[in-house]
Amino acid sequence: MRTGAEEKWAALSAAVLEIAPLVSVFSVACNFLHGFETQIRELLEAHGHAAAMFVYVSPVGRCANRATRFNRVRI
Repeated sequence: MRTGAEEKWAALSAAVLEIAPLVSVFSVACNFLHGFETQIRELLEAHGHAAAMFVYVSPVGRCANRATRFNRVRI
């Protein structure tokens, strides 16, 4: 049986791999899930994506409110 954290990571990692090819940057709108930052960055790099494409919510919000160099931002 999986722990709560294992279940959350299984769902989150699947979502990360699904969204990564579709966006320039992304964030997770949940402070608890930011505890997985290291694993998210490692997962991205292991699948050929830049680890820096994962950012905290506040930088994403700032990017969405002004012109940036990013092609696509999803909040």
